[in-house]
Amino acid sequence: MTDSDLRIDLAELHGLAAELAVITQAFDDARGVSDAVAQATGDDGLGARVRDFARTWQVKRQHMAESIQALHAHLESMTKGFTEVDAQLAAAVEGRGR
Repeated sequence: MTDSDLRIDLAELHGLAAELAVITQAFDDARGVSDAVAQATGDDGLGARVRDFARTWQVKRQHMAESIQALHAHLESMTKGFTEVDAQLAAAVEGRGR
């Protein structure tokens, strides 16, 4: 391998994108979980504290979810770009790119 070689593990990038999608869904589902936990406490005071925590955490969770979604979109774009460039380079090497 020379210094000019670039190796991209597309399967790894696809896997990471899939994991980010799962994380995003988990963040989206978190609101329903906190409501269920608040009800399951069986105590109005404790349930209210759980709901208060969920409300204050919701803003931070939303910011994090937006960042994760943006990272996911960038990763998908990178993967698509690398795949297209790889196909173009392969075609050029094989003489099909003329």
